[in-house]
Amino acid sequence: MPSELSPSAARQVLPFDVDRDGLTDLVVSRQGLLSVAFDLLVARGDGSFENATPAPAPVNVTGPFNTFGTFFDDVDGDGALDLFAMVDEGESWFAWGVPNSDGPTFVPDPAISTRFESGDPMSIVPIDALHDGRVDYFVTKTIGSMRLYRGGDRQLADVSCSTSAIVGRGVDTWGAAAFDFNLDGWRDLLVLAEPDDHSHAVPSLVLLARGDGSFGQPAPSVFALDVLAQRLACGDVGGRGAVDCLAIDEFGNFTLIRDRLAPAGGWVGLRLRGTVSSPDAGGARVRLD
Repeated sequence: MPSELSPSAARQVLPFDVDRDGLTDLVVSRQGLLSVAFDLLVARGDGSFENATPAPAPVNVTGPFNTFGTFFDDVDGDGALDLFAMVDEGESWFAWGVPNSDGPTFVPDPAISTRFESGDPMSIVPIDALHDGRVDYFVTKTIGSMRLYRGGDRQLADVSCSTSAIVGRGVDTWGAAAFDFNLDGWRDLLVLAEPDDHSHAVPSLVLLARGDGSFGQPAPSVFALDVLAQRLACGDVGGRGAVDCLAIDEFGNFTLIRDRLAPAGGWVGLRLRGTVSSPDAGGARVRLD
């Protein structure tokens, strides 16, 4: 690993099988480096890692890179994971993964990168907004409106007109999560909002799915309290069928926020048990007919 990486701060550590070989790789988002936005460390299978970091490909280079996170998904369904790099100061980019390559290989898309980097993206949430089997990508930003991109082909079209949420001037959007908060069969969106001067707590944005690919914003009292935080981790903490979320601020402090929405439907709880590597069946996918 290059020696210049050791003194830099790590904003996000993402354990993910980037090359799809069955081994968990590590992607470390870096802050404050002039030539590296993140490290891509590919697992060799013997407890060691190989540095396969691609060259940064921002639209506008001002440096240094202050990377808040990375996100990988097969947007176009060609079998290779594509890359979203979320970097502050207009230096984010998007790149297509190359199928059947010798190690993770990415080709930047300048047109999509230009749209993606505007507004400084902070988090990405995959969501099937239309229930049509295509994964869409909801992106929060620190400047301007949140965006929704339609996946499933090589265009990654901006369909943000279907998202009616308007963020007030001087308000940033950070962490986000997609869950069916009101149990009506459609996944909704929860977004952490924060004044750009980080001065005080504000209500979270809860965007309820309308069932036609669009989202509306209900009253801010859906969740129990206002928070001043940037990251989210959500799940049914109390085993009551409702989604609770842990909001995490920049100092690592946690705040539990509870869902107050009246459920529109029922729910079922499943207890999973792994048999080999994960006793809690982490990463399992369940389909219920």
